Amino acid sequence: MYKGKVYDNKTNNTYILNFKDDKKVSIKLDVNTCVSEYTTSCDNCINISPIKCTEACCDSDFAIKLIEVIGESKKYDINSDILTLRNTGEIKLKRVFD
Repeated sequence: MYKGKVYDNKTNNTYILNFKDDKKVSIKLDVNTCVSEYTTSCDNCINISPIKCTEACCDSDFAIKLIEVIGESKKYDINSDILTLRNTGEIKLKRVFD
């Protein structure tokens, strides 16, 4: 959900947001790969630095909105294996294991 509107992933693509121990975060979109850094300065607070993406052609509208919501996130909650990032929008991510 973003600004009161729900966006559906009509591409059926799977997006994996990878938080690393070195405070880096990355995500592979439809075509582009994006990277950033994050900090957690207080309980349930998160700050994600401006996200930088490669500029190859044609990510879906859903992927672009996904990056916006992630980049604007200021709070997070973890419930079981679901990470919720939120601020103006909200996104729920399911934990996957390699």
